[in-house]
Amino acid sequence: MSNAPIEHVIVLMLENRSFDHMCGYWNRLPSGSGLTGEEFNYVDPADTSTTKIYVHRKKLDPEQRDQPEPGHYLENAQVQLFGSEEGPYPDPAPMNGFVKDYVETLAKESKHEQEIDPVGAGKALMGCYDPSSTPVLRALAEEFVLCDR
Repeated sequence: MSNAPIEHVIVLMLENRSFDHMCGYWNRLPSGSGLTGEEFNYVDPADTSTTKIYVHRKKLDPEQRDQPEPGHYLENAQVQLFGSEEGPYPDPAPMNGFVKDYVETLAKESKHEQEIDPVGAGKALMGCYDPSSTPVLRALAEEFVLCDR
């Protein structure tokens, strides 16, 4: 047995979008690669004439608790990362299909007969928390460690 004071190691892993959603605007990311606000997805990545939805800072809003989540299946991840389920898949992934997949997922799971507003849904999806909105997570990362690669 070692005399090291460490008794437990806890690892919390977040998906790409989840990491950006929760930690992307922190100014102390180890790689220095935090969000700039210039990142965007087209509503349809195959059609650059569709609206660009930029990432943006948002405050934590308890009312958003009921906001539907993005899809979590392999097919969803393929669209989110590559803009399509169909290969070939470029390296690195362009990360350009998050809005498209979210709108398609909402449409499939919608219990309402009303049409989904792709721009409104995209803006809801591409909002990332301001560091002041996640004080507990931020304190844990600053006190211990945060890895973003």
